[in-house]
Amino acid sequence: MAPVDVSSLVELYGEEQVELLLTAFVEHSDRMFAELEKEIGSHNKESILSNLHQMKAMAGGVFANELARSVRELEQKCKQNDVVWSDVEYDLSECISLYELMRSYVSGVLEIQLS
Repeated sequence: MAPVDVSSLVELYGEEQVELLLTAFVEHSDRMFAELEKEIGSHNKESILSNLHQMKAMAGGVFANELARSVRELEQKCKQNDVVWSDVEYDLSECISLYELMRSYVSGVLEIQLS
């Protein structure tokens, strides 16, 4: 299964918009994941939950379904009263790995250079 369902994106938004949409998603996600790494280090639960919620919605919006599922699971862990931060850090690294696969796939499929 591809990290992004490009055919569904094309069907929904049209071929012309897909490159713009995915490029914007990648640029925004790069910043959000960097921010999440800092926030998890400082255990800023409110900000972490806000960013995870946004990331989950964005990933779902571009049909990056596995990434959306992984972020949703991380969000649920962070909502617990007794957060185990070492588990959250590990799960974030898993999300980032999925994101990097998706980013690489997007770059290859669209033949674009992502900075």
